[in-house]
Amino acid sequence: MGCFEATGMVKPLRDGQGAVTLWFPGGDIVAARVTGHVGADLVGRTFAEIDRYAATDVHPGRGFIDLSAMTTFDWEARLAFLRWNVANRLKATRVDLLVESWIVRLALGALATILGDRMVAHEDRTSFEAAYAAALDGLRDARSSAHA
Repeated sequence: MGCFEATGMVKPLRDGQGAVTLWFPGGDIVAARVTGHVGADLVGRTFAEIDRYAATDVHPGRGFIDLSAMTTFDWEARLAFLRWNVANRLKATRVDLLVESWIVRLALGALATILGDRMVAHEDRTSFEAAYAAALDGLRDARSSAHA
């Protein structure tokens, strides 16, 4: 098992066809694992949780999303995903995505245009988990420096 596991504040979200496990390990990091079919309602509830977190803490501008177990999505979900990211694109520092499906890579093309080099699509779990581990190490380093 790799390092991409839910830690910190964890919010499991599901509907009849899919699920998002959303977590906030600390600092400005948000992570999610997406499984099954993703509809617009599930996307909306996920971003509502992120917005709630941002209202009481820092906006999580550093994101990690494992889409490897997502089977399908509807176009309304894609539009909701794009709308939220357009509205919050200036707050995003980087979003790392694990995408193994060609259809998901194709669908993320519009998001790549919006986020530019702030979006990194990983086609293998090793590089995705290495990026996540590095972000967590940076978070730990920042916490250590703050307490020194």
